[in-house]
Amino acid sequence: MVTIDQVCWNEMNLNDELTLRCTDPELRGYEGYLRRTLFQWRHFPVDMVVDAFVRVGKAVHNTGFGVRVEESTAVTDPTNSVVGHLFTNQFQTEDDLAKVKQPRISHDQAETDRRLAVAPRAVRWAIGGSIRGGRSLSLPVGPDQHLDERGSALYGLADRPEYMHRLVGLVTDGYMAMLDQLEDQGLVCGRSP
Repeated sequence: MVTIDQVCWNEMNLNDELTLRCTDPELRGYEGYLRRTLFQWRHFPVDMVVDAFVRVGKAVHNTGFGVRVEESTAVTDPTNSVVGHLFTNQFQTEDDLAKVKQPRISHDQAETDRRLAVAPRAVRWAIGGSIRGGRSLSLPVGPDQHLDERGSALYGLADRPEYMHRLVGLVTDGYMAMLDQLEDQGLVCGRSP
């Protein structure tokens, strides 16, 4: 199977095919998705599969791990969403491990219902299909990604294996807790509790 799933969309707007016309920010998201799907189908479909429905993200809040990203970014093309990142290492001492918190998941059913009510206006006319809730399984980047570079993790494994083991254990426990909460609340793949 051949698929193309990473596209430099900022360079692809042939004949205005990707120009968004909706003014509402929420509807622009659906329009952008549909325009990109149609563009890819016309120009480079390879073994592309297009669902007969559009997924609407559930309103899931995640408190995260309690560690904020500290980084510098390098932007070479302001029209491109891909940028370079240089992360500040936030895990150097024993005290830094206390920064890691257990994530808490909550679901705003009223907001999810609102999104599900708005979506048909935006897309049903375009695809003649249906709207489905789902794709709420989005996990934040863990604290292990907040090291200054991939080398920090590798050096840490060699120089401080016990410290890195504790850090990875905290991250693993956090991800497992998130998955349990998502499952308990019926938020995985549209399943109901």
